[in-house]
Amino acid sequence: MSVNAMEALSAYRYEDGRACELETSFLPTGENVIVHSKRSSTADERASWALSVSELAELNGFATEYFSTQCNLRVTASKPDPALVELGCDLFTALQVPENRRVYADWLQSVWTLCWDSNSGRAKRRWARWPQTPPKESWPKQPIQWMTLPNYPNWELLTTRLRDHFGGGNLWCRSDSGWALHLEHLVPADLGRLNQFLQYQCLELFAYRSLREALERAGHLKWNVYHSIRVAKSAPNATVHRDFELDVVAVLGYELLVISCSLSADQAALKRKAFEVLHRAKQVGGNGARSLLLCALFAEEARRLQRDVEEDTGPREKNLEILGKDAFRDLPNRIAKYLSDL
Repeated sequence: MSVNAMEALSAYRYEDGRACELETSFLPTGENVIVHSKRSSTADERASWALSVSELAELNGFATEYFSTQCNLRVTASKPDPALVELGCDLFTALQVPENRRVYADWLQSVWTLCWDSNSGRAKRRWARWPQTPPKESWPKQPIQWMTLPNYPNWELLTTRLRDHFGGGNLWCRSDSGWALHLEHLVPADLGRLNQFLQYQCLELFAYRSLREALERAGHLKWNVYHSIRVAKSAPNATVHRDFELDVVAVLGYELLVISCSLSADQAALKRKAFEVLHRAKQVGGNGARSLLLCALFAEEARRLQRDVEEDTGPREKNLEILGKDAFRDLPNRIAKYLSDL
């Protein structure tokens, strides 16, 4: 039975003999679960249903079987280090300046070229590997010059904090023109972490902190918030699998909120991303799951994309909200406004 259609009704008696009823309902549109009794007390019971994400997914039809083959469903959820969250938020603040974003993107592309093209000889397939971590044999042996953002006065301090969190002095060395990265001193796992952070993970961490703040402001203190949830489903012989990741997720009992992050301004790519987050959120959280898409569109462009998506998905029921880059200036309040009727 779908979790969105389940109901339970239990009868109780107080010590003085008066009867009351406890009604629990799972509703498809995200309404509160209410306790009714003759004492006229009301309470939000959602937090009492401590469902894990995998249990929520199975209740909403993410079945453990694929055709006739028994499959394994694995769900991993992570809560990031608070220091990493602050670091990502500070980097995202620096990248709010358009010129800084251009410098940053150019530097990422240059490092990409050094890591993949100079040694691998497979430049024609470059598109298929972004933003995967390059194999160790492709790491450049020469130091990679670190960037300088022209419009961010605290860049030196931010770089020092990056050094302390990723690799330390073996990786980040002083050069005549500033800092340089010596990737040969890193083990593959550490390079993967650094690579993931530099590929605009900062927006996800900014969204993670903003969502936590928004829930606190709205009085929703019991929600569990995760930076990343990965859902993988595979057969025992590994011949069949599905694997996807949700950028930022909040869970309270049987309710789910997903935030998908992108610094793209490409309407077609963002529309595909909107369809994906709608589908994945419902796959895990049922029809009542909500989703936000954060992107780099101007406000009017984001509204136009919202209308375009609604034409293909049906009447709007607040299952999806698309927020453009104007929302980044006060993202916790924008999220709190979206959640105001929870």
